[in-house]
Amino acid sequence: MRLTIYAFFLAAALPALADDLTIVSKVTRDGGAPQTSASYISSDHVRMSQGDGKEMILNLATSDITVLDAAKKTYFVITRQDMETMAAKIQEQMNSPEMKKALEQMNNLPPDQKAKMEAMMGGMFTVTVEKSGTSRKIAGYDCDNWTVAIGQFSKSEECVTTQLKYPTTAWEAYKSFADTMKP
Repeated sequence: MRLTIYAFFLAAALPALADDLTIVSKVTRDGGAPQTSASYISSDHVRMSQGDGKEMILNLATSDITVLDAAKKTYFVITRQDMETMAAKIQEQMNSPEMKKALEQMNNLPPDQKAKMEAMMGGMFTVTVEKSGTSRKIAGYDCDNWTVAIGQFSKSEECVTTQLKYPTTAWEAYKSFADTMKP
């Protein structure tokens, strides 16, 4: 998820020629102590390291994702085939007679119950991106503050700059990878 958010915000810096890019961030979760995370972006890989020892490496050439957990000393790999299989299963479930029946039942609810149900579920899939109207300077770069929320699930505040240039080759590879995830 974080990969998508980073790519979204860095898209403002495109297109430009650069070799590699490292982004170091201070991340605070649920009021806890700040942790340092880092993203390393090259023409063929993206590596994201979190302060808690969890990492993700995206191979842009193969679309394989390797997830590492240093604390547990474990890792796993998700291949493009794994993602395609999972997407097909989700699509199959969405098209199942049971799902169609559940959606039909929801549509037949009384208006007040239907509104409550939509309010509960609708927020889960709503993405909002809002510019806060404030700016600041980080590491010598001017940036504008933005808030990104994914329903009630996630809310992040980002300071976005157009002064840093995302590696063009990495952006094209990431865009190609992201396009494979579209329904």
